[in-house]
Amino acid sequence: SDRLHKVLEYVNEVHGLCASLGLDFGKMVSQVHPSLHETGNTQCKNISNDTLVGLSQSIEKLKMEKKARIQK
Repeated sequence: SDRLHKVLEYVNEVHGLCASLGLDFGKMVSQVHPSLHETGNTQCKNISNDTLVGLSQSIEKLKMEKKARIQK
């Protein structure tokens, strides 16, 4: 589905940003929704509007943090 694809896209972006900033990916996505970091979970992820918004906000925060670190 389009929603699942969007969640996976956002999660991948959060993962990349966390890796480049040295932050805990699991902690970051668990703050949005715990099911996003459950290992071995083959069930469909929670893809409510709140989850999509939360991931989007996390990405923006991480991008701002990355920009702030680069400017130092």
